[in-house]
Order: sequence, then C-alpha cells, then structure tokens
Amino acid sequence: MEKPNREPLFPRNRREVFLDLLSHHKLEIEKGNLWSLLFALPSLLLAYGYYVFSGLLPTLIEKGLWSLPLVDGVSMGESLYLFQIRNVLFACLTLTNILLFLGLGGLYRLIQDLCFEKNAGESQPFFIGVKANAKEFVLSSLLFSAVCFFVNLVISYYSQDFSSWISIVSIVIASVLLFMAAALLFIALPLFNLYRGSFFSLFKAAFILLYRSFFRNFGFLLLALFPVFCYLVPSLLFTSIFSILMVFFFLPYFVLLAVLNVDYLADRFINEGRFPSLINKGIHPRG
Repeated sequence: MEKPNREPLFPRNRREVFLDLLSHHKLEIEKGNLWSLLFALPSLLLAYGYYVFSGLLPTLIEKGLWSLPLVDGVSMGESLYLFQIRNVLFACLTLTNILLFLGLGGLYRLIQDLCFEKNAGESQPFFIGVKANAKEFVLSSLLFSAVCFFVNLVISYYSQDFSSWISIVSIVIASVLLFMAAALLFIALPLFNLYRGSFFSLFKAAFILLYRSFFRNFGFLLLALFPVFCYLVPSLLFTSIFSILMVFFFLPYFVLLAVLNVDYLADRFINEGRFPSLINKGIHPRG
C-alpha cells in the first residue's frame, strides 16, 4: 500500500524551534560557539585564573609557597589581598570583555539567522554579526563591566561586617543591581541584533520590554542562568570539570533562549505595527 504524503514537520512554535535547532543545527551552532570562544578566551583565562588562585591561596600560604605583602611591617589580610587582585582583574576584564561581546555579536547573528531559517553559509553570519553589532555590543560591554566593577567594590567593602544592617542592605542592593543589569542585557543584546537604530533608543525599548513582561523575562533569565548555579557546589574539582562543559555548551544555550524570548516579545509588542514581515518568522503555525 502506498504511504500517504505527510506534511513536513516544520516548527510550529518557538519551543519547537529550540528543539529543532538543537536537533538539526548542532554543527553550525557549535562552530559559531567555537568562534565566539576565541573572542572570549582572554576573559575566560583571567576569570578562571583568579578563581583557581583564590581557591588555592590559603593552601599556598600555609605551605609557605606564597607570601602576602607587608603593610607597615604586618602581613596584609587575605581578603584585602584578594580584593586588590580583583580590582586589577576587573580593570583587565573591562578591556578583554570588549572582545568577548564582539564574539557574542557574531553568535547572536548566527543563531537569529537559524531561528529565521536563513541560509547564508556556515561562518558568514557570524562574521557579519561581529561587524554589524560591533558598536552596540561594545557599548553594552563597557556598561556591564562598569556595573560589575561597582558591585565588586560594594560587596568587597561591606562583606567585612555582616553585623551592620547597612552592610546587608548595601550588598542586597548591589546584588539586585547586578541581576537587573544581566536581565536588561538578556533583552537588549538580541534586540540590538534584530533591529537597526540608535543605541539609546534600542536600549530604552529593551528596558520597556523587560518590564512589560516582567515575570516571563525573569523566568527565562533564571532558566538561561540555571547552569551557573551549579557553581554553588563547594568542590573545586567539580567546578573545574563543570567549567569545561560550560565552555562548550553554555553560550549557545543562553543565546538561543534569549533570542527566542525576544522574538516572542517583538512579535507581541513591536512587529505587528512596524515590522509585519517579521511576525512568526521561522515558525509555521498549523490549523
């Protein structure tokens, strides 16, 4: 008996787009991830180097393999020493994060093109994205680095004394500020990639979109950041192994969730009135 013709199973919604890309476009996504990792390598080496050093420092001091600097003839406290190293680290990261965000511009472009079913070759969308998104992503990098530097100063200063309510409130406010900055970038970076316009107009639009679907956006952000919470496991061996897995899988997972979330928000609040050709682009509702 002849088998009946079946309609091709195109993605009907963005959840199916997510699964479809992971099933059929793993190679393109991983190639883009590897390119973005080359841009992120200086920042990753700095951050991982500090993480390992701070974890090993007590052992190194105990075994006499490392000496803390002297201040007025007295050894500097370990926490103060690490605080000074973090200040240098964040200053260096301000520069290296520019490269990291340039690579993200390419990865966002590649994944958005895959979501929209554009066929432009394997590496071309990535490098087009690096160039096209350079200004917005570099400015985003500088703003985010400034927030991180400020939060580091506040937490490092006030974490010395948890008996004061001012310390607790300051640390909570700084932590909320960091999370809000991450939430805003979660919306802003895909938006910069999706539309052309001035940095501040798109940044304002990202701010509005963030709060118009507040709970949805924060839910998606927590889902995207879920692997990061594994770093709370108090094991240097576990986090070292997990970091290797994060290098290869976290960025594409995070970017794909961010892109699909913003595509939904754009369809709901922007595209219908201004860009109707983008509505439901890449998905094929049936029935």
